[in-house]
Amino acid sequence: MSLVSVPYNVVLWGDSITQYGDLSKGWVNLLREAYSAQAMFTNLGISGLNSSQYLRFVQDPLFDQMMPKTCDKLIICLGANDAGYQLESVELHQGVPLSTFVSNMSALFALAQKYTSNVILMLPPPLKQYIGRDPAQTEQYSNALKSLNLKTIDIRPKLTGATDIHIDGIHMNENGNRLIFETVKEEIGTLKFWREHWKNW
Repeated sequence: MSLVSVPYNVVLWGDSITQYGDLSKGWVNLLREAYSAQAMFTNLGISGLNSSQYLRFVQDPLFDQMMPKTCDKLIICLGANDAGYQLESVELHQGVPLSTFVSNMSALFALAQKYTSNVILMLPPPLKQYIGRDPAQTEQYSNALKSLNLKTIDIRPKLTGATDIHIDGIHMNENGNRLIFETVKEEIGTLKFWREHWKNW
Protein backbone atom coordinates (compact mmCIF):
# COMPACT_ATOMS: atom_id res chain seq x y z
CA MET A 1 0.00 0.00 0.00
CA SER A 2 1.39 3.38 -1.01
CA LEU A 3 2.04 5.93 1.68
CA VAL A 4 1.49 8.80 -0.74
CA SER A 5 -0.98 9.95 -3.36
CA VAL A 6 -0.74 12.54 -6.12
CA PRO A 7 -1.31 15.95 -4.44
CA TYR A 8 -4.40 17.94 -5.32
CA ASN A 9 -3.22 20.57 -7.80
CA VAL A 10 -4.84 23.98 -8.20
CA VAL A 11 -3.69 26.17 -11.09
CA LEU A 12 -4.35 29.91 -11.25
CA TRP A 13 -4.48 31.96 -14.43
CA GLY A 14 -4.85 35.73 -14.20
CA ASP A 15 -3.42 39.23 -13.97
CA SER A 16 -1.89 41.17 -11.07
CA ILE A 17 -4.74 40.22 -8.72
CA THR A 18 -3.52 36.65 -9.12
CA GLN A 19 0.23 37.28 -9.43
CA TYR A 20 0.32 39.38 -6.27
CA GLY A 21 -1.50 36.59 -4.48
CA ASP A 22 1.97 35.06 -4.11
CA LEU A 23 3.09 37.86 -1.78
CA SER A 24 3.55 36.93 1.88
CA LYS A 25 -0.01 37.92 2.86
CA GLY A 26 -1.48 37.26 -0.59
CA TRP A 27 -4.55 35.12 -1.08
CA VAL A 28 -2.68 32.37 -2.94
CA ASN A 29 -0.07 32.07 -0.21
CA LEU A 30 -2.85 31.97 2.38
CA LEU A 31 -4.30 29.01 0.47
CA ARG A 32 -0.91 27.31 0.49
CA GLU A 33 -0.74 27.69 4.26
CA ALA A 34 -4.32 26.50 4.77
CA TYR A 35 -3.80 23.45 2.56
CA SER A 36 -0.26 22.59 3.59
CA ALA A 37 0.42 18.91 2.77
CA GLN A 38 -3.02 18.74 1.16
CA ALA A 39 -2.73 20.71 -2.08
CA MET A 40 -0.27 22.46 -4.35
CA PHE A 41 -0.88 25.79 -6.05
CA THR A 42 0.67 26.86 -9.37
CA ASN A 43 0.33 30.61 -9.86
CA LEU A 44 0.59 31.66 -13.50
CA GLY A 45 -0.77 35.16 -13.00
CA ILE A 46 0.98 37.92 -14.99
CA SER A 47 0.59 41.52 -13.89
CA GLY A 48 -0.71 43.90 -16.53
CA LEU A 49 -2.15 41.39 -18.98
CA ASN A 50 -5.66 41.62 -20.35
CA SER A 51 -7.65 38.63 -21.61
CA SER A 52 -6.40 38.99 -25.22
CA GLN A 53 -2.78 38.93 -24.08
CA TYR A 54 -3.37 36.06 -21.68
CA LEU A 55 -5.02 34.07 -24.47
CA ARG A 56 -1.83 34.45 -26.52
CA PHE A 57 0.18 33.32 -23.48
CA VAL A 58 -1.87 30.14 -23.09
CA GLN A 59 -1.49 29.42 -26.81
CA ASP A 60 2.30 29.81 -26.67
CA PRO A 61 4.14 26.56 -27.60
CA LEU A 62 6.02 26.68 -24.28
CA PHE A 63 2.91 27.05 -22.14
CA ASP A 64 2.40 23.33 -21.54
CA GLN A 65 5.81 23.21 -19.87
CA MET A 66 4.59 25.72 -17.27
CA MET A 67 1.59 23.62 -16.28
CA PRO A 68 1.89 20.87 -13.64
CA LYS A 69 1.56 17.26 -14.78
CA THR A 70 -1.82 17.01 -13.07
CA CYS A 71 -4.48 19.67 -12.54
CA ASP A 72 -7.55 19.14 -10.36
CA LYS A 73 -8.93 22.68 -10.40
CA LEU A 74 -8.15 25.66 -12.63
CA ILE A 75 -9.25 29.16 -11.63
CA ILE A 76 -9.17 32.02 -14.14
CA CYS A 77 -9.34 35.62 -12.88
CA LEU A 78 -9.09 38.33 -15.53
CA GLY A 79 -10.97 41.52 -16.27
CA ALA A 80 -9.42 44.20 -14.04
CA ASN A 81 -7.31 45.41 -16.98
CA ASP A 82 -9.84 44.63 -19.73
CA ALA A 83 -12.36 46.93 -18.04
CA GLY A 84 -10.15 49.95 -18.68
CA TYR A 85 -11.46 50.10 -22.27
CA GLN A 86 -11.72 53.73 -23.48
CA LEU A 87 -10.87 55.01 -19.99
CA GLU A 88 -7.09 54.77 -19.93
CA SER A 89 -4.35 56.83 -21.53
CA VAL A 90 -3.27 55.91 -25.05
CA GLU A 91 0.04 54.35 -24.02
CA LEU A 92 -1.53 51.70 -21.78
CA HIS A 93 -3.79 49.82 -24.21
CA GLN A 94 -4.86 47.34 -21.53
CA GLY A 95 -8.59 47.69 -22.05
CA VAL A 96 -10.55 45.60 -24.53
CA PRO A 97 -14.17 45.93 -25.69
CA LEU A 98 -16.69 44.03 -23.57
CA SER A 99 -17.64 41.70 -26.43
CA THR A 100 -13.97 40.82 -26.97
CA PHE A 101 -13.50 40.18 -23.25
CA VAL A 102 -16.45 37.78 -23.16
CA SER A 103 -15.18 35.97 -26.27
CA ASN A 104 -11.67 35.70 -24.83
CA MET A 105 -12.91 34.32 -21.52
CA SER A 106 -15.01 31.72 -23.31
CA ALA A 107 -11.94 30.71 -25.31
CA LEU A 108 -9.76 30.52 -22.20
CA PHE A 109 -12.38 28.42 -20.43
CA ALA A 110 -12.40 26.00 -23.36
CA LEU A 111 -8.58 25.83 -23.51
CA ALA A 112 -8.40 25.23 -19.75
CA GLN A 113 -10.50 22.09 -20.16
CA LYS A 114 -7.50 20.53 -21.87
CA TYR A 115 -6.02 20.28 -18.38
CA THR A 116 -9.10 19.63 -16.23
CA SER A 117 -12.88 19.59 -16.44
CA ASN A 118 -12.97 21.55 -13.16
CA VAL A 119 -12.55 25.08 -14.53
CA ILE A 120 -13.89 28.15 -12.73
CA LEU A 121 -14.02 31.82 -13.70
CA MET A 122 -13.33 34.12 -10.74
CA LEU A 123 -15.07 37.45 -11.23
CA PRO A 124 -12.77 40.51 -11.11
CA PRO A 125 -12.89 42.27 -7.73
CA PRO A 126 -14.53 45.65 -7.14
CA LEU A 127 -12.34 48.73 -7.21
CA LYS A 128 -12.36 52.32 -6.11
CA GLN A 129 -11.40 55.17 -8.40
CA TYR A 130 -8.12 54.25 -10.08
CA ILE A 131 -6.41 55.88 -13.03
CA GLY A 132 -7.91 54.51 -16.24
CA ARG A 133 -10.58 52.49 -14.39
CA ASP A 134 -14.19 52.97 -13.35
CA PRO A 135 -15.99 50.89 -10.68
CA ALA A 136 -19.25 50.72 -12.66
CA GLN A 137 -17.52 49.56 -15.84
CA THR A 138 -15.55 46.91 -13.96
CA GLU A 139 -18.83 45.65 -12.51
CA GLN A 140 -20.27 45.51 -16.02
CA TYR A 141 -17.40 43.30 -17.16
CA SER A 142 -17.85 41.13 -14.08
CA ASN A 143 -21.57 40.71 -14.71
CA ALA A 144 -20.88 39.77 -18.32
CA LEU A 145 -19.05 36.65 -17.12
CA LYS A 146 -22.16 35.54 -15.25
CA SER A 147 -24.10 35.62 -18.53
CA LEU A 148 -21.85 32.90 -19.98
CA ASN A 149 -23.52 30.30 -17.74
CA LEU A 150 -20.14 28.86 -16.81
CA LYS A 151 -19.02 28.01 -13.28
CA THR A 152 -17.90 31.13 -11.42
CA ILE A 153 -16.55 32.27 -8.06
CA ASP A 154 -18.02 35.63 -7.13
CA ILE A 155 -15.57 37.34 -4.78
CA ARG A 156 -17.37 40.68 -5.11
CA PRO A 157 -20.04 40.38 -2.36
CA LYS A 158 -17.53 39.99 0.49
CA LEU A 159 -15.23 42.64 -0.95
CA THR A 160 -17.97 45.15 -1.73
CA GLY A 161 -19.18 45.03 1.84
CA ALA A 162 -15.70 45.68 3.25
CA THR A 163 -14.42 49.19 3.92
CA ASP A 164 -10.66 48.71 3.50
CA ILE A 165 -9.50 46.23 0.87
CA HIS A 166 -7.14 48.12 -1.49
CA ILE A 167 -3.61 49.42 -1.38
CA ASP A 168 -4.20 51.77 -4.31
CA GLY A 169 -7.81 51.48 -5.42
CA ILE A 170 -7.40 48.32 -7.51
CA HIS A 171 -4.83 45.97 -5.93
CA MET A 172 -5.67 44.14 -2.75
CA ASN A 173 -4.23 44.92 0.68
CA GLU A 174 -3.93 42.33 3.46
CA ASN A 175 -7.63 42.52 4.27
CA GLY A 176 -8.68 42.24 0.63
CA ASN A 177 -6.43 39.23 0.12
CA ARG A 178 -7.87 37.57 3.22
CA LEU A 179 -11.42 37.99 1.89
CA ILE A 180 -10.48 36.52 -1.51
CA PHE A 181 -8.75 33.64 0.28
CA GLU A 182 -11.86 32.92 2.36
CA THR A 183 -14.10 32.88 -0.71
CA VAL A 184 -11.82 30.60 -2.74
CA LYS A 185 -11.28 28.30 0.25
CA GLU A 186 -15.04 27.80 0.48
CA GLU A 187 -14.99 26.70 -3.17
CA ILE A 188 -12.10 24.25 -2.68
CA GLY A 189 -13.53 22.74 0.48
CA THR A 190 -11.96 19.98 2.56
CA LEU A 191 -9.06 17.97 1.15
CA LYS A 192 -7.14 14.94 2.32
CA PHE A 193 -3.43 14.87 3.11
CA TRP A 194 -1.42 13.55 0.19
CA ARG A 195 0.89 11.51 2.41
CA GLU A 196 0.51 9.33 5.45
CA HIS A 197 1.53 10.52 8.91
CA TRP A 198 5.24 10.05 9.58
CA LYS A 199 4.49 7.37 12.20
CA ASN A 200 3.19 5.13 9.43
CA TRP A 201 6.40 5.23 7.41
